[in-house]
Amino acid sequence: MRIFPEELRKPFGSRIFRLALAAILLAEAALCAYLFSSQRQYAPSAPLTQEAYHVRVGEVRAQAEKNIRRLAELGAEEEDYSIRYQREVIRVYAALEETVRFADEAPSEGWTLFFGCDVFLPFAAMGTVIIVCSAAVLDRRSGMWQITRTAKRGRGAAVWAKIFAAAALSALFSLLSQGIVLFLAGLCGGLSDPTAAVQNLPDLFLCPYPDSILSFLLAVLLCRSVTAAVFACAVCCAAAFSGRYFSPFLAGAGLYGAAFFVYSADLPAVFDWLDLYRTMLPVQAFGRYAALSAAGRPMPLAAAAAIPCILIAAA
Repeated sequence: MRIFPEELRKPFGSRIFRLALAAILLAEAALCAYLFSSQRQYAPSAPLTQEAYHVRVGEVRAQAEKNIRRLAELGAEEEDYSIRYQREVIRVYAALEETVRFADEAPSEGWTLFFGCDVFLPFAAMGTVIIVCSAAVLDRRSGMWQITRTAKRGRGAAVWAKIFAAAALSALFSLLSQGIVLFLAGLCGGLSDPTAAVQNLPDLFLCPYPDSILSFLLAVLLCRSVTAAVFACAVCCAAAFSGRYFSPFLAGAGLYGAAFFVYSADLPAVFDWLDLYRTMLPVQAFGRYAALSAAGRPMPLAAAAAIPCILIAAA
């Protein structure tokens, strides 16, 4: 295990590595500051009320019941996924109606700015590629790879140490990147009481999870960091076959482009299981109840989000 700490420290010995990551973070901060200041020109939203929530949730449940009757007329049975999904919608929002409570004052706009911001995604991907270059390619270019692989544990422990170091550094870089976005969002719009229900935020009014803003924030940070680590593992494995610096960039661009294509294209429902990009966008992924079919039963998207990570890590 002594190899792993060394692999964690090794990239920071490169001045180019440090400058590249610093440039990425500065560019991200500048773009976020510009976008947040532009969005602040709009009038702040009025506080959401308990009555408005009851009305909106009632509408969602009524629509689900209407959908069940329509599906039954078309010949759908109770065991069909379409019926089970609608009944799960009714159950989830009936439970939320009993537990969600709204604050007297509207939450600060900074929370909305942070959760609605997707600017950090390409910057986090670029940072991951730079990290992989320093972890997987630098040794090949310097000739250290040929020396390491002849050692007794060079083919096993050293290679896994590089991959895990790249994954750990990518997760930490993702947290740092998100921390900058959160700081700027708080600076531009403020950050109110984080213990309030996440449904107090307009974009997450119909979020199906009875969480506080703080717990939802921690879940988003964890989800994004794990995704960044899995992305780093995939890029690192792809780059291991070449000693050229362009290989991590090609692998990273290919994986990022494929994830964005699955997210944005109108593909068959089976591809939803590979929609890794959407899990990085909390408003689109968790703005209202969404599920995928798992053996004919609805699996919440929060649980299904782990499937792409497992598939990529296994590959």
